[in-house]
Order: sequence, then C-alpha cells, then structure tokens
Amino acid sequence: FHLTSNQYLGHIKNTLKQNFKKITLIEAGAGLGKTEMIKSFVKDGDKVIMVMPFTSTIKSKVEQDKDWAFSYANKKPDLDARGLALTVDKFSHLNPMDLKILGFKYIFIDESHLLFMSEYRPVMAKVIELIRQLEIPVIFTTGTPVAESIFFPDLQYIKVTKDDTREKDFS
Repeated sequence: FHLTSNQYLGHIKNTLKQNFKKITLIEAGAGLGKTEMIKSFVKDGDKVIMVMPFTSTIKSKVEQDKDWAFSYANKKPDLDARGLALTVDKFSHLNPMDLKILGFKYIFIDESHLLFMSEYRPVMAKVIELIRQLEIPVIFTTGTPVAESIFFPDLQYIKVTKDDTREKDFS
C-alpha cells in the first residue's frame, strides 16, 4: 500500500481491514499514524485492545482519551471498555476465551518489534502462546519488523509506504 504525502493510515483503514487475517503485520514508518488509526477503530464503534510497550506510551497517547480505559502497574483492566490499552505484562495475563466472550473485535500490538527485546523475555513465551490461542484477529504494527514472521510464519504482511517530500539540508 502507498500513501500520498498528505495521507495517513487512517485514510486507508477500511482497505487495510479488508486484508486482516488471523494474524497480520502492518509495517509502516514513524509518523504514518499507526496509533491514531488504532484509536479510530474505537471511535467507529469497534471493541479493541491495544497492547503498548511502555506505561509512558499509554500515558501520552491514550490516558487522556475518554474512549479508552487503560491498565498498567497495579491498575486492573476494565474488560467492559470499548478501547482498552494495556502494557505487555498485563496483556500476558488475559484469558483468550474471556476476550472472545466479551466481544473484542481486534487486538493490536503497537510497536510490536519491542515485544522481541530482551526486557520482555519473561513474558514473551506467554504472549506468543496467547496470540496463537486467540480467535480474535491480532494486528502487529511496527516501523521495524524484527521477529514477528519467525514466530508467526503464516501472518499476513502489509507494508505501507508514503511519499516523502522533505528535503535534507546537509550544510
């Protein structure tokens, strides 16, 4: 997929949705609107979980949004919320059948390349197994895929590029 210089992922969201499989990887560079596109699913009425790598990311991108509940540290997840942002460790404790029964339509793993970093090793195996058990579509989003296709070889891979009209000044 290709975006013009004035487009973001939200502009092609419906086309992307038509290409979602059980597990999908969207590769899109920095600033193309990955997180904002995910948030727009909730605005459209979908029940969504967004797994984010850091508490600071949740605080800066989701915590002030009235459409979203969030869970990190000792805050329990509100599984009745339409939009639920979780850290990786909180996500690792969820039950796949509960998520289906509760009506979640999509699970997004934002900045998915970070899942494969050493700091997540204690929960990585549990998260990978949880993703494999889910009947809900899981969508990885990242600008730099690392090991997603190694752990999930049947994933649907979508690469999104964008016209870049910026000029670099090396003077």
